[in-house]
Amino acid sequence: LSKTFRLNGHGGAGVPFSIYGENAAEIAELAKEQPELDAQVHPELPYRWAEVEWICRNEMVQHLEDLMSRRLRALLLNASASAESAEEVADRIAPVLGWDKERTSEEIAAFRELAGRYILS
Repeated sequence: LSKTFRLNGHGGAGVPFSIYGENAAEIAELAKEQPELDAQVHPELPYRWAEVEWICRNEMVQHLEDLMSRRLRALLLNASASAESAEEVADRIAPVLGWDKERTSEEIAAFRELAGRYILS
């Protein structure tokens, strides 16, 4: 069983989106179909918009903080870059998650407040 059981996150070195295991091909296809989704979320973060889109559609994201800290781990990787990208990320995921402008603004403010606690002065 251990020779044939595919672990999520084990797509192989050099395979685009390999950390998503068997879902990597679906995310890569999304990036191919919509080239704008193949752009980086932020120059200092390794994530692409295709990942954000796929995660929001498939992993029951509830909050911006949920996406940025638990799904992507961006907050832990670079809190400053995460805070800088918060507004654009929230604006792009709002339609997917059904957020109105008020909810989107609340999510941005809450995430930036949290990210500020991770930034060393």
